[in-house]
Amino acid sequence: MYAGQIVQFVIGIIMARLLTPDDYGIIAMITMFLCLSNSIIGAGFPTALLRKNNCTQVDLSTVFFTNCAISIVLYFFLWIASPWIADFYSQPLLVSVTRAMGITFVIGSLGAVSETILKKELRFKTIATITLIVQIVTGGIAIFFAYNGSGVWALVLQSIFGTCFRAILVIYKTRWFPNAIFSVDSFRELFGFGSKVLGSNIITQLYSNMYSLLIGRFFTPASVGFFTRADGYSRLIPINIAGVIQKTLFPMLAKIQDDETRLVDFNNRMTKITSFIIFPASMIMAGMAYPII
Repeated sequence: MYAGQIVQFVIGIIMARLLTPDDYGIIAMITMFLCLSNSIIGAGFPTALLRKNNCTQVDLSTVFFTNCAISIVLYFFLWIASPWIADFYSQPLLVSVTRAMGITFVIGSLGAVSETILKKELRFKTIATITLIVQIVTGGIAIFFAYNGSGVWALVLQSIFGTCFRAILVIYKTRWFPNAIFSVDSFRELFGFGSKVLGSNIITQLYSNMYSLLIGRFFTPASVGFFTRADGYSRLIPINIAGVIQKTLFPMLAKIQDDETRLVDFNNRMTKITSFIIFPASMIMAGMAYPII
């Protein structure tokens, strides 16, 4: 997984040399809306599937159709709201960019359950390989379009192709396909836990993206671009490392969720190990800020 972070970092540096702060700023302006929508689609039910030890085909199919339905509805509302978003920022280009980026909701929902299956089976090497392949391929696509003057659309195409390739690869690796089944009882059971995760993630996304929203509203796209790039580099080590570890450990924690003593002990040990890595790495990153930029 860390190889993917390195590839992403290198591609990000190359793209930063080819694109302008305005290009990054345009994408950053709609980040909150995209992140909120992705949280609604992906944070609740897939997490509930990870937590449930004995998932059935009924559970998986129910979540698949629920995610697809939610993604289509959200895309519809985002399509309708795109002119208002553009007016809010006084950026007409955001209409087409928002509608194009919204396609990722629908595409991503098709592979969400398959990726959850990989996580439940602890096939993290497979997930890491898929991530690396997607980043290399889409990074090459983005660099090609950026080099040829596509501007912000290089970032849009990178996101769309990335979501599409990832969905195809996770489905191919799991060979899982839904049955024509939807269970109200399964929906209620999974929603009972998933709704709490959903609420937590919505609050997190609002907090994390509030700065971009306000800077985009009162300043220029370039200002948002500078801020988001700097914020992205500052989060590169702590957020990415913690995110990788969290995604890796959650299925393992789910298996011992009924043993409170083991759960607490495991969590404490992982917190210490993560802090031991993140704290000095963040200090080094801060010290290297000038030569990196």
